[in-house]
This record gives sequence, C-alpha cells and structure tokens, in this order.
Amino acid sequence: MKTLEDRYCFYNEEMAKQEVSPYSTFKIVSTLAGLNNGVIKDKTSTMNYSGVQYPNPEWNTNLTLEEAFQTSCIWYFRQVIDSVGYTEMQNELNELDYGNKDLSEWEGSNINPYEELNGFWLNSSLKISPFEQTKLFDS
Repeated sequence: MKTLEDRYCFYNEEMAKQEVSPYSTFKIVSTLAGLNNGVIKDKTSTMNYSGVQYPNPEWNTNLTLEEAFQTSCIWYFRQVIDSVGYTEMQNELNELDYGNKDLSEWEGSNINPYEELNGFWLNSSLKISPFEQTKLFDS
C-alpha cells in the first residue's frame, strides 16, 4: 500500500500545508452542495441577476451554472450557498472534512465592495491547505 508521501511530490511542503481561504476553488464544493441539496440540478441551472452593475460585465445577466463557473461569478455561488443554508453547508463541509470547516463568518470579511460578493470562503473564516484540497476526492 502506498503512503501519501509516495503519491505526492511537494515543491514547497510548508506552503502546501498552510491553510488559506479557498477563494474560487470553493466553486467545486458549493456546486456539489447545491446539487446534493436540490438547489441546482445541472449545468443549465440558472440564478437570477439582481441588476447591480458589476465591474465584470459577464456577471451582469442571469447566468447558468456553466456560465457562472466559467466566469467565476461570485454572486451566483453566493446564491447557491445561501439557498443551501448554514446547517446543510456545515454538514457538507463536515462530510468532506473540508479544511477547518469554519463558517463562523458566513457573510465574509467585506473583501469586496458588494455584499453579495463576500462570504466565508473569501479571505474569511474558512481555510484549507492546497494539500488538503488534493486529498478531498482522492480515493
């Protein structure tokens, strides 16, 4: 049986094991949570645009999951996460053993000027290391 050390090669092991905010990589987990909780059903699942004019013009319309994923649209994934809800999101993170599993700053740290562009996964309470991320779906 191979050990983890047999399957991974580190460039900078210390940095690879340091927990940081997941930012855009969290789209994968929020999509999974949305699918598991019936918030989204497939790549055509659409979230409604609020009318706010964002600096990224690709975000200024209703978007499907596929479009939101391609453009890394924060407001789309914020809607998915809010629809899943705190308790179910916590359950998802616990089941995945995702980083520190800390949703305590649900609304985020105000890293972005728009409320709907903030959340616990963006320079806030949730942290995970790159190494932990590689182990998430490793079987």
